[in-house]
Amino acid sequence: MKELYPVPKGIIIGFSIIVKLVRGDYGTMGYESEIIRLEERVKFLEYRIKQLLQLVVPEKHPFTYLCLESELTEDQEDRIFQLMDEVQKGVGEGKLMRHEEFEERVYNIVPARRGNYSFAEGIVATLNETNQYAEVYQHMKKDGMNI
Repeated sequence: MKELYPVPKGIIIGFSIIVKLVRGDYGTMGYESEIIRLEERVKFLEYRIKQLLQLVVPEKHPFTYLCLESELTEDQEDRIFQLMDEVQKGVGEGKLMRHEEFEERVYNIVPARRGNYSFAEGIVATLNETNQYAEVYQHMKKDGMNI
């Protein structure tokens, strides 16, 4: 996965503190105040993410916006790209995946979106909007996907 945005230093520091807490590097005293401080930091970061989402221009980065809006993990996003690569390779080799199978595989990757057909369609459509996986888009459209 290409890193589109660098991870802010505060997140890395916060993560290292969590690791120390889990390993017990902070001992038994004072961890409650550190947990409270981390909870406040998490709230702050969640608020910042909400603000940043409002700045995102969906028209420029529609797939990124879809991922953010759907709260996808990095692993889920990577697996979606792997699936898209697989479908694209299949189109090139004449081994065409039906849109129903594609949708099912998407919902296996993102179970929280199961049954939301517009989500699988949105993946194909938003990537096509930025000239990615055009062959997949054309194939899925011909196969009956509502895009």
